[in-house]
Amino acid sequence: MEEEGGCPFPELTSVDVFVQNVGDVPVVDLRPLVEFETVRLQSKGGVDLVVVNLPFEDLFRKDLNRCGEMPPRNVQFDVIFPATENVEVFSFFGQTVKKSTGTSSTPWRVRNGVVGDSRLWEVCFSSKSVHVVINEKCSTPGPRLWQPDLLVESFLLALAAQLCDESLHGTSVSIFDLGSGAGRDVAFLAEELKKKGPCANVKIVGVECHKGASKRCLPLWLNRGVAEMTALECVNLKKEDEFNRILSKYGEGTVDMMYCVRYLNRSLLKRIAVSCSHEFIRPGGYFAISHFVLESDGSFPFEHPKKSEVLARGELEELFSNWKIVRSEEVRDNDFGRPMWHFCVQKIT
Repeated sequence: MEEEGGCPFPELTSVDVFVQNVGDVPVVDLRPLVEFETVRLQSKGGVDLVVVNLPFEDLFRKDLNRCGEMPPRNVQFDVIFPATENVEVFSFFGQTVKKSTGTSSTPWRVRNGVVGDSRLWEVCFSSKSVHVVINEKCSTPGPRLWQPDLLVESFLLALAAQLCDESLHGTSVSIFDLGSGAGRDVAFLAEELKKKGPCANVKIVGVECHKGASKRCLPLWLNRGVAEMTALECVNLKKEDEFNRILSKYGEGTVDMMYCVRYLNRSLLKRIAVSCSHEFIRPGGYFAISHFVLESDGSFPFEHPKKSEVLARGELEELFSNWKIVRSEEVRDNDFGRPMWHFCVQKIT
């Protein structure tokens, strides 16, 4: 079915089919929190079911926009729609044009969708794979519907935890995510570090030039419970004076770690690599990058990014030849199997 104007709606699935297939992809429950805590789905019988409540009205609140908690647009998920079949709710998931800019937009990958009415709960009560929780408060924050970058998750988290252990002796720790985008890697690091122990002296700073960064990042960090550990600096990293201003704000030469994920600014990389001991990263601190790299034959047979925005093999090793290489390896991304380079160096004291 389609909205007037040609914007496709996701097709509603029969309740039986929805329940039969639930479990192998996340479920986004769009009902208000009070309804979610009154009755909701939960795992049963070994099924690893991820259910996250994102009330539809919260996706657009100016003070607490939760769009940043939605799954990436390349990830399939199921949806439980509010019982009131609102045209705006359905069209949101099928829209192919951004209302704010008029530019094309990839629609969400909704696999199955049902309305959260009594029929759904009746079928769930009789199901052997899921069961229904009644009148129970939900914990916050809920499960993440997105994954951090692999380098951040598999390597930088442990490195950051080591730095945090050192902060227990009274020293502060500052970590910069350069080109932080929607702020999800910042949120991941802060959440996981918080789980490990006290983080009073830790600050993870997202640096992003997108004009809508504050509307995306700040609500995400607040909703994930890490607002006190994070900060956002809206800075154009291509302008040297703007970045210098931020460094002065936090203290030149005191940054413990800087990293970039899928962001390549060769001019900035060069400045970091050749910086004196009093600039950018402190002696003994770390710089890391996770970015696309050319194939071993020099090609890059993918539509995005442009070949000019892809690292050459050996480029980072040559640039940071005066640093201690901690990690330098090729991996493949989960989207299209594109080659990426995971690189981390330590500044020699």
